[in-house]
Amino acid sequence: GWNEIHREDIDLSRLVEDSVEVFRRRALATNALVRADISPDIHAEVDAEAFAIVISNLLENAVKYGDDPAAVGIDLSMDGSRAVLEVRDNGAGISEEDVELIFGRFYRGGDEMTRTARGTGLGLYLVQQIVEAHRGKVGVASTGPTGTIFRVTVPGFEV
Repeated sequence: GWNEIHREDIDLSRLVEDSVEVFRRRALATNALVRADISPDIHAEVDAEAFAIVISNLLENAVKYGDDPAAVGIDLSMDGSRAVLEVRDNGAGISEEDVELIFGRFYRGGDEMTRTARGTGLGLYLVQQIVEAHRGKVGVASTGPTGTIFRVTVPGFEV
């Protein structure tokens, strides 16, 4: 598993904002639209480097599976004692069978033709490994013909 986790109290809101800014500059090249709604001052005990991988993988994923042009939404909020990160795309949705498999180590969705464009398929597997190492959860919150929402929750607090 992902065992190089060094948790420390970080400003998760700022980490997400920074990740989105980096991503936004790259997304411009593909005409992707990125909309962020990030509540300020949310903190969590996370490994900043590892969590940045989670955010960028989910954003990459949203562009890859999104429509053309891709529209990506990223939200960070508090729900009780948990920080909730949601990344949504405007793709065609994930089939029910695939939702079960999507976090598998070598899973790649779609048919052979699109499959070659999707790297090794380790993205979501890695996301799950990292999130679970933080005592968090990741899953598909909803999916359908207008898009998919991935939700990550980790213990957090507001300052």
